[in-house]
Amino acid sequence: MMTKADCRAAYKHIRDNLSPAVRADKSARLRGLLLGSEVYASAGTLFSFLGFGSEVDTKAILTDALAAGKTVAVPVVRKKSAMDFITITNLEDLLLNRFGVPEPLHGRIVYPCENDLMLVPGLAFGRDGYRVGYGKGFYDRYLSRVTRPRCVGLGFAEQVADTVPHDNYDIALDTILTDNGWEASR
Repeated sequence: MMTKADCRAAYKHIRDNLSPAVRADKSARLRGLLLGSEVYASAGTLFSFLGFGSEVDTKAILTDALAAGKTVAVPVVRKKSAMDFITITNLEDLLLNRFGVPEPLHGRIVYPCENDLMLVPGLAFGRDGYRVGYGKGFYDRYLSRVTRPRCVGLGFAEQVADTVPHDNYDIALDTILTDNGWEASR
């Protein structure tokens, strides 16, 4: 089995080599699948990453959720690899953090409940529910200290394998959604 570092490099390369037009098309398909799902419809609050670089573009999902009156929260990185989720009311009040990721300028910290939905980014996703992220452990640490919402890995079909390397401290997702549909469910 490959190491996490090898997995990160291989799947980042795959994702980065999808053309912007292909990523836009796949992101639009993902949006339609998510917004048409029961897991989205029944969610109280939507916790979501703000896609950057070659990640799934989540802006349309967040815009639709805000227009539908849902509470939307996005991550803010704190010191020592900690993260909180802050509410947003629009996508205009964002600033790039030290990693180049958009974060809200203001908002209130919110914590998830069991009926909330969290969209989780990754470089690679295993059908067994595990994911390989960027290696900082933000989501695993965050999910280990809060009430667990429904966690959906959001990525492109090219980012999915049967399994990916994982450790004891890694937290499995409930399911994975790609442009090809729901890939896995725990």
